[in-house]
Amino acid sequence: MQVEDKLGAANKYLRILQKQAASDSEVQVLSFEMSLRRKKYLLALRAVKKAISSQPDHPDTHRIKLKFFHIIQAELATLSNEVKQVIDLEKREIFGSNNNLFEINQEFLAKHKGSLLHRSAVAQVMFILDNNARNAALQLLTDFDKEVTNLKGFKALEDCIAVHTTLTEVFGSKEAAEQFRLRCRKIFPFATHFMNDNEKQELEQHRKASNHPLQGQAQELEEATNNNKL
Repeated sequence: MQVEDKLGAANKYLRILQKQAASDSEVQVLSFEMSLRRKKYLLALRAVKKAISSQPDHPDTHRIKLKFFHIIQAELATLSNEVKQVIDLEKREIFGSNNNLFEINQEFLAKHKGSLLHRSAVAQVMFILDNNARNAALQLLTDFDKEVTNLKGFKALEDCIAVHTTLTEVFGSKEAAEQFRLRCRKIFPFATHFMNDNEKQELEQHRKASNHPLQGQAQELEEATNNNKL
């Protein structure tokens, strides 16, 4: 199957998602990324505007907003004057007088520095705007102890897993991912995602050795909940 055919097939599924969950942030991100790959820049911009309208402070909204206006700069020569005018007008409406993407990214960080997901969005934008900022972006995600303090509950665990995945898949840094995993292992000692292979194997052997494996899991979950770890 050709690349264009794959994008076309994916676009059909995307349309279904847009009808079923038009305001969902993940749907807007998918719509944005799909439109960007197809070089449908006005459709990508529409996805950005919908994300801003529904969840203006969401990490993904920040990321795709700055990613769009950064990428479009390199594409201006290929666009018609009409499309350029639309994009320019929307840029002014979205950013106002300050359209410096680096400054906007830092302002967003200052506003949301206590959130891991927001820090992750800022780190990704840093890398998008400047490939040489990779190390600084990684440090922003791995050196969070002083500013991100309320890491309790299932939502916090989900956020940590998402950031760990970003370090692995987006930045491709095994060292940073391992550093982050070890920190999260201490915060969430019952979370299998942050266990190493030996620990997972020991846990599985313990469950198999138990006469009531489900009871053992329930006890672990109860202990984690009582300790506010999950």
